[in-house]
Amino acid sequence: MMKKIIHTPLALLLGTAMFLSACDNKTATPETASVAGTAISWQDASAWTATYQAAHPKGVRASFYSSNVFNTLLAQPNATGIRIYNAINADGKECLVLVGATATTDLTGEHYTAYDKGNTCGGDKNCPEDSPLSRTSAAGPTRSASVASAETAGAAISLQEAIDWTRNYQARHQGHVKASYFRTDVFKTLINLPSASGIRIYNATNTQGHDCFVLVGATENRDLTAESDPVYDKGNTCGGAENCPVDSLLVYARNPGLK
Repeated sequence: MMKKIIHTPLALLLGTAMFLSACDNKTATPETASVAGTAISWQDASAWTATYQAAHPKGVRASFYSSNVFNTLLAQPNATGIRIYNAINADGKECLVLVGATATTDLTGEHYTAYDKGNTCGGDKNCPEDSPLSRTSAAGPTRSASVASAETAGAAISLQEAIDWTRNYQARHQGHVKASYFRTDVFKTLINLPSASGIRIYNATNTQGHDCFVLVGATENRDLTAESDPVYDKGNTCGGAENCPVDSLLVYARNPGLK
């Protein structure tokens, strides 16, 4: 039986609202799980996403996933959070793979699920026009959003696809951040915001020059960026095999012979 995983193509603000981002290279331990994800200022969030977008003007900026994706992953036995992997899909497009996890392991057994196909922006798709996390619009028409598309942003993929796509990215980007782990309450906080129908995950580069993720509560066509809305950073990242989950099938350096 094929296991399932979530993927999406890859891609902070003014005030003190909370964003979630992963910009710290920390070895994952049970102790660090409790601090995997910390509120940052909107000023940092805006600056870090702008830095990434300036360096990757034609790249994917962000991916939106519906709330049910996060609820499904977090409801799995033993899950204490979600690990977000950089990946490149079969079409050669950068994307994300989301998998239920603990601080030290990925949940990729027979009865676990993972997801793909979030709604991306950047490249030829416009990001939310009024978001301080996306300062300039991408070329091309803005895609109109519907309630139905927001509810289905994120679809199951097979474990083999997740393995192949994370391996594609890691083989081409050696030494780069492979993944970031965020604890359960970060996702719960964002999807439980009034009006939120999911979470948008932005690519970013922090003041130390480290690539990372910024997470913000969102709808299909809008980021929730009121001063009181939270945004997060500082998930537990791994950029080398030595501090990624030791037995994970999604860490290429530990499984170089996978077909």
